[in-house]
Amino acid sequence: MFAAMAMSALSLPALAGPIIGAPADPGTGNCFPFGCPQGDRYQQMYAASEFSGPISITSITFYNTEDVPGNIQEGTYTFRLSTSPLTVATMDFTDFAANVGADEALFAVADLSGSAFPSFSILGGPFVYDPADGDLLLDITVTYGVESPAVFLDSRSGTAGGAFSRYHNYGAAFADWGLVTGFNEAGGAIPEPSTLLLIPTAMVGLAFLRRRAAL
Repeated sequence: MFAAMAMSALSLPALAGPIIGAPADPGTGNCFPFGCPQGDRYQQMYAASEFSGPISITSITFYNTEDVPGNIQEGTYTFRLSTSPLTVATMDFTDFAANVGADEALFAVADLSGSAFPSFSILGGPFVYDPADGDLLLDITVTYGVESPAVFLDSRSGTAGGAFSRYHNYGAAFADWGLVTGFNEAGGAIPEPSTLLLIPTAMVGLAFLRRRAAL
């Protein structure tokens, strides 16, 4: 379904879609789900108000600019998108299924590893999202490979201001936390520079992000 693609560095024009959560909290970050091999499921919900209109999502970008550059935890990651029946403010922190919308779709399955600096993008979809229908849910499951040192990605750690919230199955769940995320539409460009990662495989588990100070 997806073409295998090796990791590569890109230098392209600015992101066509929104970057939600920027600017990040200076000098801080979260390691779940891409930097810490604990837990197996992670959900992050994005407020519809962060999108200017309908978008056909073909890549999702995460950033590693506010902390020490590091590597993505090796693993097989499955990404699903849906329009949630709930909202960022009412996200269910006890039941993953309650946050998933009826239009849930597989976005990508990828074997990830290698550098996360200064950003990396997941290609998939397209997933057509209309903010008029509700908030957007990103649902990630993961099976980890060989453990590597943690990378802390750009985040809003308790300071998201209603732009997004998260739920995961490792440690405590925090509302108003989450990774800074870029959404690129079909025909748009990936942020400059980026690390492009996508090697399809079978889907499994999932993990969530956590602030460095919480480890």
